[in-house]
Amino acid sequence: MVVADPADVVHEPAAEPRFSPPRPDGPDFPRDDESDFLFFLGLADRRACSSPQGSGLSNGLDGWATVARDGIRWGKDGALAVELDRHYRDWDARGRPAVDDYQVSFLPIGTECDAPPGGWQIERRFYRELVTLSPGQSRP
Repeated sequence: MVVADPADVVHEPAAEPRFSPPRPDGPDFPRDDESDFLFFLGLADRRACSSPQGSGLSNGLDGWATVARDGIRWGKDGALAVELDRHYRDWDARGRPAVDDYQVSFLPIGTECDAPPGGWQIERRFYRELVTLSPGQSRP
């Protein structure tokens, strides 16, 4: 396991909290909206990851970025922090959809189709996954 040198970590504080505060009786991580963002991030970017510091993007040994309630932290690759912030803003602009706000369908891998409007098409090994926001949720 590779651990970042604290001297190499950059912290860009958020102007306002990005996620809800922890519940006094609940675990510190992940909070519900952080899980919702991680789900969205996983749809938007294959480099999505989860860590004790928050949800983020990882390029393995080449760099990483995480977003938490107090801002973004990153190491080695500041471009990842910019991309992560863009994904966060996209999720926020869509109304911060929760995990249960999505509709998921599956097609055999040989079936030809385009990504659903405002949604995602994910190629899996044996099937194609189509994901859209449920009616009433914001769309791009």
